[in-house]
Amino acid sequence: MEKAAQHLLILRNKSMTVWMMTFSKPKEGGEMLRKLRDLFKDESGQDIMEYALLAAFISIVAVATIELIGPFVVAFYEDVRLALGGV
Repeated sequence: MEKAAQHLLILRNKSMTVWMMTFSKPKEGGEMLRKLRDLFKDESGQDIMEYALLAAFISIVAVATIELIGPFVVAFYEDVRLALGGV
C-alpha cells in the first residue's frame, strides 16, 4: 500500500493565517486553489462583521447594566413618589 504524500497549504491575510493539509500537491494554476486564495484575501465583508460584533457587545453590556441598576431606579422613584405624598 502506497502512502499518500501530504502537503501543507498556507493562506494568509492581514488578520489571520490558515494552514490546511492536502493529500495531493496543489497546482499553482489550479482553479479551485485560485478561488480559495481569492476568497481568503477578500476582506470586503470584514468591516461589517466587526461592526456587528461591536453592536452585539454593546447591546449585551447595555442589557446587563439595565438589569443591574433597574431595581435601584425603581426604588428611587418609589421614594420620590412617597415623598410627594403617594401620588
